[in-house]
Amino acid sequence: MKKETAAKTREYYRYDEICSWSVIGGWFVNPDNPRYHVCVCSEAYIHPSVLLGHGVKIESLARIDYDAVVKAGASIGYEAKVGAKAVVGAGATVEIAARVGTCAVVEKWAVVGYGATVRPGAVVRSGAMIGMCAVVESEATVGSGAVIGSGAVIGPWARVGSGARVGSGARVGSGARVGSGARVGAEAKVGAGATVEYDAVIGSLAVVESGEVVEVGEEVRQ
Repeated sequence: MKKETAAKTREYYRYDEICSWSVIGGWFVNPDNPRYHVCVCSEAYIHPSVLLGHGVKIESLARIDYDAVVKAGASIGYEAKVGAKAVVGAGATVEIAARVGTCAVVEKWAVVGYGATVRPGAVVRSGAMIGMCAVVESEATVGSGAVIGSGAVIGPWARVGSGARVGSGARVGSGARVGSGARVGAEAKVGAGATVEYDAVIGSLAVVESGEVVEVGEEVRQ
């Protein structure tokens, strides 16, 4: 009884422990707690030190490097890569061929889309969505519930606030800040160090110069 209770209280298991479990229907099943299971498809590479939560699914040819943590219910897609010491939160999705860099954090229920890249040290907050082939550069932060469109680039040290929208192909420069609820249109450019205050709107193809401040609720058009 004590052994079963201890097993139920553990949030993660190292992959080298999981490899000793029985496989039932393609899932590794914890012999001390059959409700705890993990799916690792063929030819995935997972470093032995990686910590995996209950219900995690890792597709074929995915790679997860040393000391990374993948929390309960998260999904790592085909040929996706999760770097050393990165954290993928509960219920988060790293889609096909996406990349999560060393020490990056993807919080719960966030999505890193097909072929997208979250560079080392970047943070994607809970429920945010990074679109197909978009890039979140090193040390940048994307706020909770924000949406980054396909092919967009969020520069190093930039900050995108909660609920903000950055359109397809847009560029947010190094150290720039896009406030909560702001909108940056498709192919627009926000220069390095610029500030787009909350609820401001930057239209498609518009340009905000480096260091410029767009005030609360202001609109900038091409």
